[in-house]
Amino acid sequence: MTTVGNLTEYEYDGERHLLGRIQTLDLDIKIRLVPTGNEMPNAPTYDIRAVGKEPEGKLGAAWLKKPKKPESKISEFLSLTLDDPSFPAPINVAAFPKANGEWDISWRRRQSNA
Repeated sequence: MTTVGNLTEYEYDGERHLLGRIQTLDLDIKIRLVPTGNEMPNAPTYDIRAVGKEPEGKLGAAWLKKPKKPESKISEFLSLTLDDPSFPAPINVAAFPKANGEWDISWRRRQSNA
């Protein structure tokens, strides 16, 4: 996996929000993850918004997930999907917690089953 960004947690109105950046060779965007408040099954936990645009445009969604392996060293991670007409395809990345409210955003190319 390749680290392509980071997030930092902060509290706003009693809820966890995250602010960060995704950087690749062709992409450099600041993002903010804002809780959706939607508790329906399979609903995203966060809306992803592009920072620096007025108004902040919705760029995707993120789902808070638990690892499937019980021996995992992490208790949760974020699965993010970003999409925009300027992208050739949606971007799917994951964010993994570090310490002190910091998260690393990682990208991995999907492997073909061929």
